[in-house]
Amino acid sequence: MGYPHLFSPGRIGNIHIKNRIIMAAMGTGLAGFNGEITANSLKYYEERARAGVGLIITEMATVDNELGKVNYIQLSVANDKYIPMLNRLAQYVQKYDCKIFIQLGHAGRLTTPQFLDGKQPVAPSPVGWGTQIPRELSLQEIKGLVNKFARGALRCQKAGIDGIEIHAAHGYLINQFLSPKTNLRTDNYGGSFKNRMRFLDEIIHAIRDNCGHDFPVIVRLSADEFIPGGIDLPMSQKIAQHLEGIGVDAIDVSNGLNVIETAAFDQGWKSYLAKGIKGVINIPVISVNVIRKPDFAEKLLQTESTDFIALARPLLADPEWVKKAREGREKEIQKCISCRYCIDQLNNGLHIACALNPRTGRELEFNDPKKSGEGKKVVVIGGGPAGMEAARGLAQRGFSPILFEKSDVLGGQLHLAKKGVNKDRVGWLIDFQTHEMQRLNIDIRLNHAATLEAVQKEQPYAVFIATGSSPVKPRVEGIDSPHVYLAEDILEDRASFKNRKILVVGAGMTGCETAEKIALQGNQVILAEMKDAIAEDVEKVTRNEKITNLKKFGVKILTQHKIGAVYQHKVTLYDLKTQTELLLKIDAVVIAIGVKPRDELVEIFRKAFPIVMIIGDVKKPGDISTALRGGFEKAYTLE
Repeated sequence: MGYPHLFSPGRIGNIHIKNRIIMAAMGTGLAGFNGEITANSLKYYEERARAGVGLIITEMATVDNELGKVNYIQLSVANDKYIPMLNRLAQYVQKYDCKIFIQLGHAGRLTTPQFLDGKQPVAPSPVGWGTQIPRELSLQEIKGLVNKFARGALRCQKAGIDGIEIHAAHGYLINQFLSPKTNLRTDNYGGSFKNRMRFLDEIIHAIRDNCGHDFPVIVRLSADEFIPGGIDLPMSQKIAQHLEGIGVDAIDVSNGLNVIETAAFDQGWKSYLAKGIKGVINIPVISVNVIRKPDFAEKLLQTESTDFIALARPLLADPEWVKKAREGREKEIQKCISCRYCIDQLNNGLHIACALNPRTGRELEFNDPKKSGEGKKVVVIGGGPAGMEAARGLAQRGFSPILFEKSDVLGGQLHLAKKGVNKDRVGWLIDFQTHEMQRLNIDIRLNHAATLEAVQKEQPYAVFIATGSSPVKPRVEGIDSPHVYLAEDILEDRASFKNRKILVVGAGMTGCETAEKIALQGNQVILAEMKDAIAEDVEKVTRNEKITNLKKFGVKILTQHKIGAVYQHKVTLYDLKTQTELLLKIDAVVIAIGVKPRDELVEIFRKAFPIVMIIGDVKKPGDISTALRGGFEKAYTLE
């Protein structure tokens, strides 16, 4: 076996776990509106269990429907009515020799007003979160919440769930009691370390009183909150030792206030936190470490940095990550690229989804595809992400796809996308899709333009058009001057500058990445955008990270500015707010205002073939998620 540590059995409390891989808790938005397990939830968790995960820890289930919710759609254990479907969940998962724990928690001050029907959120102290100020919990309310946690755990036990995890991390209510930053109480629940631990202590003791000492209880901690005056590693080591002393069965090490890393973070960057906790306790340590590859997970176990590997986003990108690792099929693993698309979906009130895996959260909708292709030929035009995903899906359904790509390489715009700062993981997607083409023996025709005659010669059953998009140039004076470039010229290193003053026009993701790259080469950069904000097409945290980097590199940002005309050593910008013209001295202009579909083949092929599918940017310019989703769905639904 290639990963002896990863696939060795483990134990938490009296529960035996078949390997060292745990599915970490992560919100899904798949529960019912009232907090019950649904058919979508069952299918989502079942797929990960079937593929070999040793233990699943569900998303946080609230113990308090009135004040404790994080999201509109969230699991709940706040009433006996949830027991039957929790039991169904246990049965769905356990039949694969996979254990399941329910994570119990309360949002505290991190709930949002629309969940509260006009009520004020609660917390240990009235320490604000954004514009929201919570009220301080009374002693009676604290006792009531202790009971709610205990009753929730008992419901899980009655349902046949294997154990529970108490969520004491990421800034939620218990974390708020533990942290000196948010707990300013002067009674028995605040001040000293012992008093700040009291709420969690009472919860654990109450669970033991209700469920016995053989029912596993683990605790998730933020080992470092990364905020001044908050919990740091030495303090969390002390917390972990205390929890071991009162009988907790394992510590699940996380960090920060609900941190889901961007692509700027390397695999294992925070492994020192888990290692620091493991060094002071004897009970098992579970840790999330931005792990993407099985060999890296194996290394962490081998070096005794942790006892169990927790995977969250990797199991969204590829539910069969564990199975493929066990069978030595690492090249077939669709590796998470840390794009945060999944979090963006949840933050927008939608269910969990993955940019790379269109089935995530839709496992029930897209169950096993019908093998109805019967060898029929389908021509796919374009070897970018949409075209390759379509070819892959068609082959899996028994069609015989033929992929025409006019260039000498597969990947399309992904090759441009991976050129940005901290975007090298996009190359993983290219490698995965290219390997899938080889594995499925798809007929790939590089350096072949898909003319009507060439495609007609194949007599295809259907044609998929995925010809992508082309950059757009504004129609202004001087735009075709030799010192005017496209963003792709910079990202592909066809042009570079040193000690020059460069104007980048357009501040979407591509424009920001282009400006960042030019600034890093040692140039003075001005970034102009017509809208009143930059990077609006980027997920919020990644956007903030990008803006911070641009400012750090000295990029001057001009919003609500439109390019006017380009001259030899200057350019005019029009200030849309003041309706005045600005004259800038510059050495070069780089255009990044967007793309337009390459749709010249669409009507020609629609007239020639009865079934023509339009996917990717040629249908509507988008991102990786829209490209892959379009390719997948059209391949799945082809009749």
